[in-house]
Amino acid sequence: MNSTVRHPEVLWADREDLVYLTVSLSDAQKAKIDVKKDSIDFSVDINEAHYAFHLDFIKSIKPEETKKSLTGRKIVLILYKAKPEWWENGLVKGIKPNFLKIDFDHYLDEDEPEDKASGFDMNQFSGMGGMGGMGGMGGMPDLSKLGDLSSMLGKESADDDGSDDETKPESSKAEPSKPESPKAESSKPE
Repeated sequence: MNSTVRHPEVLWADREDLVYLTVSLSDAQKAKIDVKKDSIDFSVDINEAHYAFHLDFIKSIKPEETKKSLTGRKIVLILYKAKPEWWENGLVKGIKPNFLKIDFDHYLDEDEPEDKASGFDMNQFSGMGGMGGMGGMGGMPDLSKLGDLSSMLGKESADDDGSDDETKPESSKAEPSKPESPKAESSKPE
């Protein structure tokens, strides 16, 4: 067995009365999870790799009310708070470990109603058009109606000379511009 301890990705989301804690790790059904009133310890061996973490909570929870859901890809824990309140300073004491991330699937702002937390509604985007420039998709107005915008870019328009030509070929005989040579400064006093 490899003696290196690996940290699984751990996602968390705060609610007024509970905390969602999701351990994103496949085949972790045999994990040892020890939930205490102010911390959690997790460890499991998978395919000769040892995964573990310890978190000290910023406030107390009710470990006896913890709910667990084990799937083949993740472990979801619902940790009920000892005192219903939003944890404004995060989940853990001290510096947040780099494997701990926000769970946007369960994320809810304090001022959002609880019923919106059930999931992300993609139907809210049904009235939006597509990206401009993508064939067959709406969303951007027809810019060809704006006419020739080359004057805005500091270029001469093909219609400036009054000809009916669609395009104006550039002259191949144009002389290249000569770089200016720096003037020699005189060292003589005036």
